[in-house]
Amino acid sequence: MDETAVETANNRSGIKFTAKAVNFTRSIALYALEQCTPDLTPNECSQCLTRAITQLSVMQGSRVLQPSCNVRYEIYPFYNGAVNYSASSVHNNSAPPFAETGEW
Repeated sequence: MDETAVETANNRSGIKFTAKAVNFTRSIALYALEQCTPDLTPNECSQCLTRAITQLSVMQGSRVLQPSCNVRYEIYPFYNGAVNYSASSVHNNSAPPFAETGEW
């Protein structure tokens, strides 16, 4: 989540949005989304996301909505759109369920 926050805050397109899937274990993928409002500077976005991440619960999914940013992760796909797949995980030799078809 912290790596994604840096990526979101410093997005060169200025959109300040990242959706990502990573392998947590060989059989469980985590799906994450982080977003800041466009009026925030990269530093403000990073600070907002960092605060939100510290409030996430350690469950099978969690989300924190702040006035200027939000973070969410789940063990199932919840975002219908483009997603970056990251192999940086505990076990990175298997892909999330959607990777083969490209669909959620």
